[in-house]
Amino acid sequence: MKLTNSIFAINYVDRNHLQTRKTRLVASDMDGTLLDPLSHISEENANAIRELQQSGAEFVICSGRAYSGAHPIVSGAGIRCSYICLSGA
Repeated sequence: MKLTNSIFAINYVDRNHLQTRKTRLVASDMDGTLLDPLSHISEENANAIRELQQSGAEFVICSGRAYSGAHPIVSGAGIRCSYICLSGA
Protein backbone atom coordinates (compact mmCIF):
# COMPACT_ATOMS: atom_id res chain seq x y z
CA MET A 1 0.00 0.00 0.00
CA LYS A 2 1.41 3.40 -0.90
CA LEU A 3 0.37 6.82 0.31
CA THR A 4 1.52 9.55 -2.04
CA ASN A 5 3.87 12.34 -1.05
CA SER A 6 6.53 10.18 0.59
CA ILE A 7 4.38 8.23 3.05
CA PHE A 8 4.67 4.50 2.91
CA ALA A 9 3.04 1.81 5.02
CA ILE A 10 5.73 -0.81 5.24
CA ASN A 11 5.43 -4.34 6.53
CA TYR A 12 8.24 -5.06 8.95
CA VAL A 13 10.33 -8.18 8.56
CA ASP A 14 11.37 -10.20 11.60
CA ARG A 15 14.86 -11.12 10.45
CA ASN A 16 15.20 -13.86 13.07
CA HIS A 17 12.18 -15.76 11.84
CA LEU A 18 11.92 -14.35 8.31
CA GLN A 19 8.23 -13.67 8.80
CA THR A 20 6.41 -10.59 7.61
CA ARG A 21 4.63 -8.78 10.41
CA LYS A 22 1.48 -6.76 9.96
CA THR A 23 1.85 -2.98 10.10
CA ARG A 24 0.54 -1.75 13.45
CA LEU A 25 0.90 2.01 13.17
CA VAL A 26 1.64 4.69 10.59
CA ALA A 27 2.31 8.23 11.78
CA SER A 28 2.36 11.13 9.34
CA ASP A 29 3.17 14.80 9.33
CA MET A 30 0.74 17.01 7.42
CA ASP A 31 2.51 19.93 5.75
CA GLY A 32 4.84 18.86 2.98
CA THR A 33 3.95 15.21 3.49
CA LEU A 34 0.27 14.23 3.64
CA LEU A 35 -1.24 17.43 2.24
CA ASP A 36 -1.18 18.60 -1.36
CA PRO A 37 -0.04 22.15 -2.25
CA LEU A 38 -3.57 23.44 -1.49
CA SER A 39 -3.50 21.90 2.02
CA HIS A 40 -5.97 19.14 1.17
CA ILE A 41 -5.71 15.40 1.63
CA SER A 42 -6.00 13.77 -1.78
CA GLU A 43 -8.66 11.13 -2.33
CA GLU A 44 -5.87 8.65 -3.06
CA ASN A 45 -4.24 9.32 0.33
CA ALA A 46 -7.59 9.27 2.15
CA ASN A 47 -8.45 5.90 0.58
CA ALA A 48 -5.03 4.48 1.47
CA ILE A 49 -5.44 5.64 5.08
CA ARG A 50 -8.89 4.07 5.32
CA GLU A 51 -7.54 0.83 3.81
CA LEU A 52 -4.72 0.87 6.36
CA GLN A 53 -7.19 1.39 9.22
CA GLN A 54 -9.48 -1.35 7.92
CA SER A 55 -6.50 -3.72 8.07
CA GLY A 56 -6.35 -3.04 11.81
CA ALA A 57 -3.46 -0.56 11.89
CA GLU A 58 -3.57 2.79 13.67
CA PHE A 59 -3.07 6.01 11.72
CA VAL A 60 -1.80 9.02 13.68
CA ILE A 61 -1.30 12.63 12.63
CA CYS A 62 1.90 14.18 14.04
CA SER A 63 1.89 17.88 13.33
CA GLY A 64 3.28 21.14 14.59
CA ARG A 65 -0.19 22.52 13.92
CA ALA A 66 -2.68 22.93 16.75
CA TYR A 67 -5.44 20.31 16.92
CA SER A 68 -7.89 23.04 15.87
CA GLY A 69 -5.87 23.52 12.68
CA ALA A 70 -5.30 19.85 11.92
CA HIS A 71 -8.62 18.22 12.76
CA PRO A 72 -10.86 20.06 10.27
CA ILE A 73 -8.62 19.07 7.36
CA VAL A 74 -8.36 15.43 8.40
CA SER A 75 -12.02 14.99 9.35
CA GLY A 76 -13.03 16.83 6.17
CA ALA A 77 -11.37 14.00 4.24
CA GLY A 78 -13.46 11.49 6.19
CA ILE A 79 -10.59 10.24 8.33
CA ARG A 80 -10.91 9.51 12.03
CA CYS A 81 -7.61 9.16 13.87
CA SER A 82 -5.51 10.21 16.83
CA TYR A 83 -3.34 13.34 16.83
CA ILE A 84 0.00 14.40 18.28
CA CYS A 85 0.08 18.18 17.93
CA LEU A 86 2.03 21.35 18.61
CA SER A 87 5.59 21.85 19.79
CA GLY A 88 7.81 18.86 19.30
CA ALA A 89 5.28 16.80 17.35
